[in-house]
Amino acid sequence: MMTKKISPRRALSKKMALVPLFAAAVFIFSAKTAAQNDASTATALSETKSENTDDLIIIGKGLSEEKMAEYQQIVDKKADWKSLKLKNDDFNNLYLLYVQMNKEQQKKQRITFDGVFCVDTLMLPDDKSWKKCKTSQYIWLNGEKSDQQALELLNRQDVYYYSLINLDINNRVSATWTKKGYEEYLKKFDGKVSEEELLKIKPTIYWHYTSEGLYLVATPAVYNDETMAKAKEKNSPKK
Repeated sequence: MMTKKISPRRALSKKMALVPLFAAAVFIFSAKTAAQNDASTATALSETKSENTDDLIIIGKGLSEEKMAEYQQIVDKKADWKSLKLKNDDFNNLYLLYVQMNKEQQKKQRITFDGVFCVDTLMLPDDKSWKKCKTSQYIWLNGEKSDQQALELLNRQDVYYYSLINLDINNRVSATWTKKGYEEYLKKFDGKVSEEELLKIKPTIYWHYTSEGLYLVATPAVYNDETMAKAKEKNSPKK
């Protein structure tokens, strides 16, 4: 049997020829693995986004009969109307449900809200209300925490929408919006907002007292039995 000898130089050349093929194989494998990882990451992000979307509250979508009954159950706790006090949990739960109602459902409620996600009427504050906005203990401007100095830079005519609410006898919240700030804020959420964002700025609460449409603007904590009685007397239809 004859053995064919190969020179060391030729053997080295053959080995060198295999290097590009090996490098190409490694590159293809790495690219495929990277693509799979990217696909997995994209899928995970998509699923996370989907889960987060499910947690968002859709403004004005309309409530089911079950959820409407839940709202009414909280309202019925105040059926005697002896006091306009609301526990903080009740206030928050009513508001979260209210912003999800459609307009027709909202019109039928005895307790309603006026906030940036459920605006009753866009209006300028009068001089007295504008002063209250600027002297509130908690001030919001275009959805961000602010201060009196920032509001002093605005003219009253610059205000596109505002809301005021007394947390208690010594603490008031004002939320002021310019037209640009109001539109950009709503555009940012596109009708879907988290519970945390919704509850960040408390809205004004309205207590509708009579079927004739007379109402009292109230707060979660200020009104007691005595002031409620005076308010009823003042707002009751004249005989």
